Amino acid sequence: MAKRIEFFFDFVSPYSYLAWTQLEGLTEEYDEEIAWRPLSLRQLLAGIENAAPPHELKRRYMRRDLERFAERYGVPLTLPAGKAPRADVALRIALASDGHAGQETFIASVFRTLWAHGEEVESLGVLRTLCDRAGLDGDRLIERATSSDIDALLAQRTRQALEQGVFGLPSFIVDGELFFGQDRLSFVREALER
Repeated sequence: MAKRIEFFFDFVSPYSYLAWTQLEGLTEEYDEEIAWRPLSLRQLLAGIENAAPPHELKRRYMRRDLERFAERYGVPLTLPAGKAPRADVALRIALASDGHAGQETFIASVFRTLWAHGEEVESLGVLRTLCDRAGLDGDRLIERATSSDIDALLAQRTRQALEQGVFGLPSFIVDGELFFGQDRLSFVREALER
């Protein structure tokens, strides 16, 4: 019986990006599909009462850690020099496009634009272009993504993820088992082999 990988992510998480770069290989190797679970990292952390930004020592460590994993995976990574990137509307478009054929292509385009190329994705013009290239109706999705029903759906999905035990991003669920962190992909692989 085929197993599905639930992938919980936020575009603003560089660790989510690194995980995403490895998922295609896993899904091809095991002929599995990904259930995309876009979540707001900020809302998720607030749900577990962990909203404080990391200490400067941890931020410095994380930067080097990200660089090491990008080197190991052989993928481009452009880390911002200043403040963290924003991708609120992009995240909501990913949620609003659930069930559309172009959702996966849109998600890939946002991750590449933000983390491989180091370009911003919060501009509606950029998002419209990324939607259109993915075969999605950019104008309609942007309108839906900025509506209150998507805000409510995002909050609902955050609650559901917390109920499933998700406490950080990226996270994966395979056969009901939770794996947290892009560095746990070997455990995801083992779960797929069972």
